[in-house]
Amino acid sequence: MTTVVLIHGPGWLAVPAVAWLLLLGGWLWRGQARGELHMLPEPQGGWSWSWRPESADEAVPVRPGCTYLGPWLIALEIDGRTTWLWPDSAPASALRQLRRALVR
Repeated sequence: MTTVVLIHGPGWLAVPAVAWLLLLGGWLWRGQARGELHMLPEPQGGWSWSWRPESADEAVPVRPGCTYLGPWLIALEIDGRTTWLWPDSAPASALRQLRRALVR
């Protein structure tokens, strides 16, 4: 919708459209959960998961659900909230291990 306004709309309409995009992006960024997801191997096989929110000192056990597994983004549902991971900064071996654990 905003792209149509920017390309085909009058020039003065571009300012409110860009302002709308900035406000929406800021609102979405502010609501994003921040923390660390730990994945530890279990003795009987499988993985144990824990989530440590940015504001907490201790991690709590969780069972993440993978709602989207794409080449550049991963969406996990943790405690009813969707958390997006950008795994491009992880080493290739860790990324492969994470993807295999999420598919199972």
